[in-house]
Amino acid sequence: MLPLLALALGTLVTLAVWQGRVSDERQRGQARFDGVVQAIQTDINDAFARYEQVLRAGQGFASGGSVGRGDWRRLVAALDLPSHCPGIKGLALVLPVAESERESFLALRRREDAGFHIFPDRPRADYFVYTLVEPAEAKAPAVGFDVGSSPPRRAALERARDTGTTALTEPVALLSPSKSGSDFLLYLPVWRDGAPHGTPEERRAALTGWVGLAFNLSATAAKPAARSTTAWAMTPSAAKSAPSTAATPCCR
Repeated sequence: MLPLLALALGTLVTLAVWQGRVSDERQRGQARFDGVVQAIQTDINDAFARYEQVLRAGQGFASGGSVGRGDWRRLVAALDLPSHCPGIKGLALVLPVAESERESFLALRRREDAGFHIFPDRPRADYFVYTLVEPAEAKAPAVGFDVGSSPPRRAALERARDTGTTALTEPVALLSPSKSGSDFLLYLPVWRDGAPHGTPEERRAALTGWVGLAFNLSATAAKPAARSTTAWAMTPSAAKSAPSTAATPCCR
């Protein structure tokens, strides 16, 4: 009887120890998993903060007045997006164009780009046109695209305009899509310099356009840039005077 009792007790003790070890291992595994998730979330949050810095640099730049292709190219070169803001595919200036202003707008843009046209080519009450896009690989398929013809893009533009803050699209198919498919657009409104924009009505009256960037979420999470607690910004005058070879990081 005693040997059987000892065996039973030994089995129970062994089972209790085993269960304790399994529980400990599960807890350690869960802790490791939670740590990885937290690190990825932190990297994504940091990336979005940097993306907003880029948009605000473009906003300040564009609010200073007329912007040409060379100006926009110098701004984007100075931001050095590929090195310091991984995931961003391009930075664009979107301009609103009423149907009544379409022909004069096209004539103005064709002074710099003889082949500039708005597409899809169908009459609308208004157009939200990708007017300036950099870098070059992002520019080719996008310049002239009427962002307002795409419901998810238009919804984000109008939300940014009416709230005065950044607005994110749902996942979209870019004009030059990535293989992963997890592409998004982020927009920020541009106001006429000095115009009040404290209410939705004032914002609509003061709007001159939007700055927008396209990014790939997978690339954003996979290749985080070095974190920074230092806010970065570039004034319109500084950006316009920056040489085309400048490499001022947006997110060190």
